[in-house]
Formats: sequence, structure tokens, C-alpha cells
Amino acid sequence: MDTSNQISYFSLMAIIIIGLLFLYLKTYISQKAKNKALRNENLTLTQQIEDIKKRHELDIAKRKYQYESKKEQYLKFFQLIDSFTGKQNLSCINKMTPIITEFYAGFLATIDDKTEQNKVCTVYMEKIQNLMNENNTELMKVKQETNTIRLIASQEVIELLNLMERTYDYMFDTSAQIINMLPNNIMKNNQIVLQKHVEILTEISHSALNIKEHLIQQMRNDLNKI
Repeated sequence: MDTSNQISYFSLMAIIIIGLLFLYLKTYISQKAKNKALRNENLTLTQQIEDIKKRHELDIAKRKYQYESKKEQYLKFFQLIDSFTGKQNLSCINKMTPIITEFYAGFLATIDDKTEQNKVCTVYMEKIQNLMNENNTELMKVKQETNTIRLIASQEVIELLNLMERTYDYMFDTSAQIINMLPNNIMKNNQIVLQKHVEILTEISHSALNIKEHLIQQMRNDLNKI
């Protein structure tokens, strides 16, 4: 091989080597860029997954807190309701009965003396008024707790709370009227009216109990939606 051919051969080899080297560098740089982009994409994806995980964990924690907090408020509310209704029953048995018994005994003892009978009625009304004031104080506690429950309750629960509150108000107003009429009905021995009053109070009591049962179920539904 002469000198010129050797130069041409080496020049061709150099061009091929340089070309291969250039191609390798181009491929290397391109692959490196892809790897870098892939790493960045993986980091971004990992970060997104971590963010989703954190949000999910935070959401679970918030839901758990909301559930526990609302459940505690609901339980506290029904404990107050049970205490309130229990006290009302005890008041009827332990307080109303002696007042009525005292009035009836006084009425019989003064049956021929209208002035003394009026005194007996006055004493009865005073004692009944004091008892009603005590009951109203307990009812106000229930209403205050009801207002607190409204802040966290669903619309369905709020509507039942409003209905229950109206029923309690109606029960107290009706009871007050019946109790105030009691002396006159006893003096007239009006058994029909007395029985009717018992039926009215029983019906209101059943209505209040029915509302309470619906309220419990709706509050359970409320908690299950959290």
C-alpha cells in the first residue's frame, strides 16, 4: 500500500472513529438526559404519592377526630335528655304526689269553709309554681345543649331537634294548664276531664319518645356519613 493510500485509509478510519465517538457521545448524552428526566419524573411521582398519602392520612385523622368529637357531643346530649326526663318522672312521683295529696286532704278538711278552701288552693298553686320553675330551669339546660348540637349536626338532625324542642315546650305548657286546672276539677269531682287530661299528657309523652327514637337513628346515620 503506497503512502497516499495509507493516508486515505487512516483518514477514513479517523473519520469512522470520530463518527462513532460522536455517535456514542450523542447517545450517552441523550441517555443521560433521559435518565435525568426519568429520575426527576420518579422524584415528582414519589413526591406526589407522598403528598397524596399525607393528605389521605390527614383526612383519615380529621374524619376520626370529627367522628369522635361528634359522637361525644351526641352521647353527652342524650345523657342530658335521659337525666332530664328522669328528673321529670321523679318530680311527678316524689313532688307532685305529696302536693296533690296535701291539697286534697286540705280540701276535704275545709269543705264547709270557702275561705279556708281558697287558702288551700293558694298554697297548692304556690308549690306548683315553684315546681314548674324548677322544671323550666332543667328544660333551659336541654335547650342550651340543643343549640350546641345544632352547630355540628346535619340538617336532618337539626329538624328533629327543633321538633323535639317544640314538643317539650308544648308538653310543659299543657302540663302547666292541666295542673292549674286540677284543684277545680278535684273540687267538682270531674272524673271525665281528669281522665282526658291524663290521655293528653300520655299522648304528648309518646310523641316525645317517638321523636327521640327517630333522633337517635338520624344521629347514627349522621356519624356513619363521616
